[in-house]
Amino acid sequence: MIASQSLKPVEKMILSLLSSSSRPMSTYEIAKQLSLSWATVNFYCNKLRWNGLLHAEVLTSKTGSRKVIWSTRPIKKGGKK
Repeated sequence: MIASQSLKPVEKMILSLLSSSSRPMSTYEIAKQLSLSWATVNFYCNKLRWNGLLHAEVLTSKTGSRKVIWSTRPIKKGGKK
C-alpha cells in the first residue's frame, strides 16, 4: 500500500470523490465529475486498485458492453456496496 503523502494530486482527487460517494462510480462518471479524460481516470484507478486502495467490478450489459465501477469499499455482486 502507498503512503498518502506519495499519492499524486489526481489520485487524491479520485479517492476523495469515491470516499464521499454513496455508491460505486464508473470510470466515465469519475472523469466527468473531475473534468479529466476517461483514459487518465482509467490509468489512475487501475494503479490505485493495484496498490490496494480501490475495489473494482466489471459490469456487462445484455448487449455485451462492459464498464468498470470503482469504490473505496468492497463492492457486492451486481454493483452494490
